Amino acid sequence: MKKILFTLLISFSLLMFNSCSKTDMKSVNNSASDQNLSQTLYNSSEYASYVAATNNIISSIDFNKLQAANTESARAATPSNKEYLTKSEVQKILNTLPIKQDIYLTNREVLVNSIQSFQKKYHLTNEQSASLWNNVINSHSESFKPSFDFPIITGIINCVTDAATTFAATTAVCLALRQIPFIGEKLFRICETEAINTLTDSLLGCIQL
Repeated sequence: MKKILFTLLISFSLLMFNSCSKTDMKSVNNSASDQNLSQTLYNSSEYASYVAATNNIISSIDFNKLQAANTESARAATPSNKEYLTKSEVQKILNTLPIKQDIYLTNREVLVNSIQSFQKKYHLTNEQSASLWNNVINSHSESFKPSFDFPIITGIINCVTDAATTFAATTAVCLALRQIPFIGEKLFRICETEAINTLTDSLLGCIQL
């Protein structure tokens, strides 16, 4: 249910911005088609870095500790009236989850830089960037194949791939929309906690297959 609500929130945000700038987005879509930006992103160093960073984060999860993961505690640890999460606040959240802090924090910077670099290089708006990354990531779930010291079972591999793809796509959308006034930072705060918690919940479901 939490995963569904999170997905709906992100979808609603994209729809809201699309409807508010229908004319602009129409020309953007035409431009994106002309330049084949989706293929350009897929072949870019930014996408490769984003994929590697995502897989590094997910591969750092200790499956043996998933059963003890407390996503409710992670949510409770999130400051409710903050526009930005400090490093110590993120660490407090990660303490309740089986994700290695140093690996997460290091690779999170790679995720941020990848989004910003491609957006700047191709002069995309936040909304354009969010839509583009979301579409490319969801169209190429095969990119996300984190390695685990875990039995090779097709069902689990597919489940982990789906969880990784969802995490990558929602994180990309939140990071791309971060600079939008008012709602941008709210989305980013939600992404910082809910994307991780949803990932943990999903992976827990994977090992219970």
